[in-house]
Amino acid sequence: MNVNNNNYNISTTGGLGATGQTGDVGQLDGMTLTQGATAPKKGFKAQVKEFFREIGQFFKSLTQRKATVGEPPTARTGKKGDGGPLLGEGLKEMDFSKAKSFKPMSSGNGGACFVKLEDSTVVIKGGSQTGAIREVYGAQLARELGLPAPETRLLTSEEQSQIAQGMRDQGVTMPDRNGGDDDPVIVMEHVNGKTVDEAGKAGKTSSQDLAKSFGKWLAFAAFIKEPDTFHGLVSGREYSTGGGINSSNFMIDPKHPELGIVGIDQNVGGSDESGALDDVLSGNEAFFDRAAQHIARAAGDDADPESLVDRVKEGAKETLDAIAKMSPDRIEEMGRELGIDDKTIQALKARQALVTGN
Repeated sequence: MNVNNNNYNISTTGGLGATGQTGDVGQLDGMTLTQGATAPKKGFKAQVKEFFREIGQFFKSLTQRKATVGEPPTARTGKKGDGGPLLGEGLKEMDFSKAKSFKPMSSGNGGACFVKLEDSTVVIKGGSQTGAIREVYGAQLARELGLPAPETRLLTSEEQSQIAQGMRDQGVTMPDRNGGDDDPVIVMEHVNGKTVDEAGKAGKTSSQDLAKSFGKWLAFAAFIKEPDTFHGLVSGREYSTGGGINSSNFMIDPKHPELGIVGIDQNVGGSDESGALDDVLSGNEAFFDRAAQHIARAAGDDADPESLVDRVKEGAKETLDAIAKMSPDRIEEMGRELGIDDKTIQALKARQALVTGN
């Protein structure tokens, strides 16, 4: 099947999925309702007895319902008190002076720390101000396009002071960060689950499960010029050798596969080149073949990469469709609110115009 829509052309061998159709709702045409024999009228005492019986049944049902429903979960993971939903209303200002614990992360490039609050767990990260706003911008753009990404925002100066005091009181310091300052500047929702690499090694996922989700994130990375997620594809474009997926930036919750892959650390690049987006739009076979190979390697199974290509393209097309529908003014508005430089904003708008063909 050839898809040529909004100035992009992605070819698949098996099509891009079935088109859902909604049927008409059935009606009660021709149905005749008849009334049966009238029951004998009850006496006054019988009516009073029936009334109190119904009242008792009513309160009993309320008690049962309360026991069954309970409190709703506050997170998409279904675990109470574990942060806001991945596509929720956003992180409200927090009182870090009441933090129960700070737990620095030891993996990755450092600069991150888990914070256990009274009713949730969040992650704080260090780094430069420029890098921080690019990461927040990337997370906001992803969520705007319907991709599952943790809510991410800049810390307020008051929150930073509370964190510094709390960490001193608990004798904890932020881990060293490669390429940035150690002081926390970002707070983000804590994502439950494992990295793609960990889930693959544990046998909790497969290439077939991940191919479409990775396709979505691949097109997004090409759109924002993310420099550190798809090596050899979006950055350091080399479609024959080398490269790979930075699987630590992609999380999955095996108990909730409906979320697909959750992307973290999605940074908007400063380049004004279209780069890999040209290859996504044109359906470059070498590009998608190489992407499928990287996905099979990230999942850690023996899947034939050729069997994944159509699923990767399907996911990429869904993200392209979402980008095409996004308002250029919204892209600019979000960037201006964060203080993103004009060159980066205009480059993003130019790449969106490539997708729409305008």
